Amino acid sequence: MKFIINYQSLFSGIFVISIIFLIFGFASATEKNNDELIKSAMNFLETDQIDEAIPILEKVLKTEPNNLNVLKNLAVAYTNSKMCHDSIQIYDKILDLKPNSPEILYGKAICFNDLGLPENALLTLDKIDKKYSSNNSILMTKGSSHMILKDYVEAEKYYQTVLEKNSDNELANLNMLILSYHLKNHNLS
Repeated sequence: MKFIINYQSLFSGIFVISIIFLIFGFASATEKNNDELIKSAMNFLETDQIDEAIPILEKVLKTEPNNLNVLKNLAVAYTNSKMCHDSIQIYDKILDLKPNSPEILYGKAICFNDLGLPENALLTLDKIDKKYSSNNSILMTKGSSHMILKDYVEAEKYYQTVLEKNSDNELANLNMLILSYHLKNHNLS
């Protein structure tokens, strides 16, 4: 039996196999490169070099758009850089992937307060599962939202709840001092 070699088919097969190896090799190299980039970004974040971390995290997101770890770190970096509009967009994307995440809703509420939108912050915090509703950070943020709204009596309730659990909470004590000033001046007018 004589074998006839069809060189065109042979080269087509080799070409296809080469493309497959190239794609899988590229994907593996991209993943390895992204891991190195993420480590680099984390080092920047740990040393408060947020402006250096942000473009690295954004670059990783181009190839891994649903990477929750990268999304969370980018949202926090944006928040710390006072880029709250960008942060809220990232938080919304995370909530699409992981609905009702308390930490993400909390971060989003912080951004709304920073943007002077305390009503939105309160609505966002109300979405957090009731089992987290007594968390000091959430209570403090609700108090801050009410302070921004100049609803001092309601703010006082939240800070007082925190102080009942821990009378040494410095931020709650400071906010109560500020509140006493506002309440005193509010009652005089």
